[in-house]
This record gives sequence, C-alpha cells and structure tokens, in this order.
Amino acid sequence: MKLKPILSIIVTLFLLASCSKQTLPNDSNANDGITYPETDVSGINSVYIISQNGPVPLSYSNDGVVPLVDDIYYYNLKNVISSDESVKQKAFTYYDSVGHNLGSVTYPDFESSKKEYNPYTTLVSTGNWRLCPDIRTVTYSDALAPNEYTTFIKESFPNEFASTPVTVTNLWETDVDMDGTNEAIVKAKGDNYAVIAMLSQTLGNYILCSDFSATQNYVCQPFFADIDGNGKPSIIIIEGDTLKMATVFKECSVTAQYRLYLPM
Repeated sequence: MKLKPILSIIVTLFLLASCSKQTLPNDSNANDGITYPETDVSGINSVYIISQNGPVPLSYSNDGVVPLVDDIYYYNLKNVISSDESVKQKAFTYYDSVGHNLGSVTYPDFESSKKEYNPYTTLVSTGNWRLCPDIRTVTYSDALAPNEYTTFIKESFPNEFASTPVTVTNLWETDVDMDGTNEAIVKAKGDNYAVIAMLSQTLGNYILCSDFSATQNYVCQPFFADIDGNGKPSIIIIEGDTLKMATVFKECSVTAQYRLYLPM
C-alpha cells in the first residue's frame, strides 16, 4: 500500500521532466528537402550578411578558392565582387541562422528587398550549392541549459563569473569537423556580457568569442556555412555593438582564417 504514493510521485516527476524537455523551443534544417543542382564553383561566388543597412559581403571564392586571410575591410570584398558583372546574373539564396533555405531572388530583387530581414540573422549566397550543413538549435528561454555548458564558460572566466550567473540562451548542434559527431556551440548573454563557446569531443572545448562590456544591443551570432562549395562548413561569428566584426574560421576547424570589419 505504501508503494502507491511513492510510485505516483515518481511518475509525476517523470512527466514533469518530460514536459519541460518537450517545451524547449527547438528547430532543425535537416529535413528541408530542397534539391540543389550539381555544384558549380566556377567564377566569383559570394556570401553576404544582411545588416541594418542592407547586405554586406562576408566572403567570396574564385573558382572554389577563398583567397582571404588576416584582417580585411568589407569594402575590399565589395570592390572585388562588384567588379565582376557575372555575379549579378546569379541567384541570391537566403538562409536563416538555423540554415533553412528561405528562397532565391534575382539581383534586382536582392537589392530592393534587402531590409525585409532582421539584421545579422540571415546569410545570402550566390553559390548554387547548399550553404548550411545540418543544424539543430535549442532556445533556453525559461529552462536552464545543461551544467556542462555553463560550467565550461564559468571556468574559462572565473573572475567575470565569480558572482554573476552564466545564462546560456541558445544552443546550435552541427558537425563542424565532419567526423559524424555533432559539436555543441552555445551562446551565453547577460546584461554586460556575451560569450560563444564550442564543446567538442574531437576538436576540444573553445571560447569562440567573448565580451564583458556588451550592451543589450550587442550582436553575438554564429553561422555555419560552406563558403567555397566543397561541402565542408566553416564557422562564422558576427560580434560587436556599433563596430561589428566577422570572424571566418578555416573549414572544419576552430582556427581563424580571417577577420572582416563591417560598416558602422
């Protein structure tokens, strides 16, 4: 007779735990079901980020090769891309931060519809290949993130988080190094800090970006994109307040290839 109340409590706790997991907002692009043509990397192909002032080039490839290294200013990319008239003949395909294909437009429509998207949440590619790998994202709006995420960030910045809790807001899961096991990329953001960290069984754990003077308007956003058409993804981190910077990592790695300074 005494077992019934105990069993009832256990079942109730299990159901509550199950419900809390099910209510976490999550999304994935793995089953979008879009068919792409055979990849053609010839000529100039470019990737843009939609900013508050319209599209800004993040990268370009020439016959499948990205020649960018070190520190670069966006207008240098803009000059290279705009000098190639064939770019304007391509389809401009939009992708959100989860990697969903939002559809393609022509160059005139790309120019005229540039302010229809929230800034720094959308990439645009002229390549005819799938830009983003399989991605799953989870939003921790009211639920607490797993301890392993918060612990790594806190241990990485013991002074900054000595009396301040680590609030993880978002998780992205994707196979950065293409070894068959997903990496976890998490964002923690509070009143005066922003951190993006990666936890990986094969690549290791890394802080990809951090700022401890961040305002509420501070942008801190990861993307994952095949910028040259060879099927291998690169991490792209957009960060900053009035002055914003994009860090593009070498494909399948956490080594920065170049940093791009975006317009104010």
